[in-house]
Amino acid sequence: MTAEGPSGPSPGVMRWLSRRIEVSAGFVAGVVYLLLPAVLGLSYRLLAPKGPYQLMWLNLLGAHYRLQLETPKPLMVVLSGLLGSGLVFYIAVCAMVGLSVAALVRLGRSLTGSDWPGLIAALTIFVFRGGLFGWALVGGTEPFHVALVLAALAAFAGGRLRLATFIVFAACLLRPEAWPLAPIPLLWMLLARRRFNFLSLLPFSAPFIWVVFDRAMTGDWLYSLHLTSYYRVASGISTAIGGGFWAGMPAEIIDVTGAVPLLVGLVGLGVWVWRKVRRPRSDERSGYPAWLLAVVVAIALLLPIIASWVISLVGRVVQMGRFQYPSAVLLVLFSTSAPFLLFGGRTPRRFVLALGLSGAVALSSFSPQELARAVRIARRDKVRAAAYEPIADTLKQLVGNGHADVTVVSARRLDYFTMLLGQSYSWKLRSVRELTYGTDSIPAATRSGALAFYDGDEINEPSTDSVLARVLRAWPTRAVIRPVRLLPDGHGGLWTITSIP
Repeated sequence: MTAEGPSGPSPGVMRWLSRRIEVSAGFVAGVVYLLLPAVLGLSYRLLAPKGPYQLMWLNLLGAHYRLQLETPKPLMVVLSGLLGSGLVFYIAVCAMVGLSVAALVRLGRSLTGSDWPGLIAALTIFVFRGGLFGWALVGGTEPFHVALVLAALAAFAGGRLRLATFIVFAACLLRPEAWPLAPIPLLWMLLARRRFNFLSLLPFSAPFIWVVFDRAMTGDWLYSLHLTSYYRVASGISTAIGGGFWAGMPAEIIDVTGAVPLLVGLVGLGVWVWRKVRRPRSDERSGYPAWLLAVVVAIALLLPIIASWVISLVGRVVQMGRFQYPSAVLLVLFSTSAPFLLFGGRTPRRFVLALGLSGAVALSSFSPQELARAVRIARRDKVRAAAYEPIADTLKQLVGNGHADVTVVSARRLDYFTMLLGQSYSWKLRSVRELTYGTDSIPAATRSGALAFYDGDEINEPSTDSVLARVLRAWPTRAVIRPVRLLPDGHGGLWTITSIP
């Protein structure tokens, strides 16, 4: 019997999809996000630039490129090495969006017994707000981080401990912010009184795999740690509590949640945990105590935030709101679940009331401005990805002919110029950012150089004139800068730098 007849999917397939709303919702979400770049006029070829991670992958295979200011993430390096930049990697991003939506529906059902809270939460996060929407369009790690954490919790909700353990392990190889989740499989096994299984220790191996990965890639066992500490200095970012980036964390989280869902989500979390803990009976689907999932979800939501707070006290690591997106997404789910938890669906009237309030919470987060900003950033990244192509050949000839002892470029596009100029010359590259903040210097014997820059390409988006002045200040002797070729839009180009005798 075939799964598809002449007029479309068989009734059996349709019945299965109707019973598995989470699968259908996840598939639709993935397809919609896959089509978005075409609707927005973005080039699939320029999507998801993974150059920094691809260089790390090449170093892992034996190359010796200079790496840019990007913390290695083993899982992301492997994915970028295998999938490359562009459409194929973006398909993986869309799959993560679909997985996130499916996991939200599954978790929402575990929380309330209804599919609606998860569906409404998915709309809030991926349609009404610009946070994850924007990071998906540029191929960031954030959709992967959210999807893995949600999928792990959904697996726990279904009593699938082995699957959950493997997913937590994968999350720990993706971002260090997931390391606080490593004890959860072991805790679940102990609280559920299951026979000890060494598999529950697998997530604890992630930090050790990370340092071995660093060693194989760079020769430094603690490269990620050293780079993380160096990043704040090379970027001129304050890590002090109350400083610019630290104080901006709540705003980044609100980009994903909206202010109202963030507050209502705290209420929903409290109500759900209280109900689960006071009911000792087992969950009908998993067979485990009902309070066990409440403990695990509360830990997954709160522990990474607490760990981030403690680490911030050291003052050596940049903290950003996007590091806590999984917790933010969980709060959105609790905000859309709160009306169902408080009013229930025992009668049609109460169900309609809960559905209406849940929808109102979601609509309160709708922000066309945030969505438009995410699209602008994606379009800016598209321009940036192709900005240097008109001067690439000229720069390569300039360097190949020995007319530039060093080349100064934007830190954001160091990977592009590294691939353009090759392994040996990658170590003669300098970034504007590092020269500006004094974390790197130009050798005293240098007499010639090249500068390639595009306006808006650095973290604080300086103008070309400002960049020229910064490079001259960092040059070891008096020097003169002359234009070789300007970009077509006039906002950048290629210059030579020559020391004055």
